[in-house]
Amino acid sequence: MSEAMDTLQLSPIPGSDLIESKARIVIQQCVSARVQLQSPVEGGSVDFVEIKKGIVVYVCFLKECSKELLNRMAHVVLHVRYLKDAHGSRVSVLELPGDVLIVPQSTLGGIRKKRHLTYHYNVNKEDAHEMYKEFVSLCRRGVEENVRHQCQVRCGQYNSKQEGMLVESGECGLMTHLVEF
Repeated sequence: MSEAMDTLQLSPIPGSDLIESKARIVIQQCVSARVQLQSPVEGGSVDFVEIKKGIVVYVCFLKECSKELLNRMAHVVLHVRYLKDAHGSRVSVLELPGDVLIVPQSTLGGIRKKRHLTYHYNVNKEDAHEMYKEFVSLCRRGVEENVRHQCQVRCGQYNSKQEGMLVESGECGLMTHLVEF
């Protein structure tokens, strides 16, 4: 593993200097989670994407984000030991083993300007959608390469309101980590 992959900045303070960031993810450990794929049409059924034990990853791409950075982001999501197993030991989602639910969350790029939030540092919607698809693909590929672990990667729908979000934390509590790239 390269030195660049070993070095990551965990930011414990929301609102840190986002202008220097290229992407931001929030990771929550869960015993189960689900997100509604789209708003139901009147009288129609509601479709959800669900996972069991694992993590929910909220992701936002900022203007300086590059496709090269996506590899590093996927590596961090899958391999960094920021979760706790049943014995209290730190493990990665692959070691847990657990599932991954990736949810696009452009509001993570918000900057407070007086009494309002602005999103001028977010990547445009078309580029963000392409980056989201590539990020999900890289995470799926990373899971497939680790054949000794039975994990699955699921994802929310890009460019739709993420409704019906439910995250159950279980015995480890709601462990949430903010990672800036």
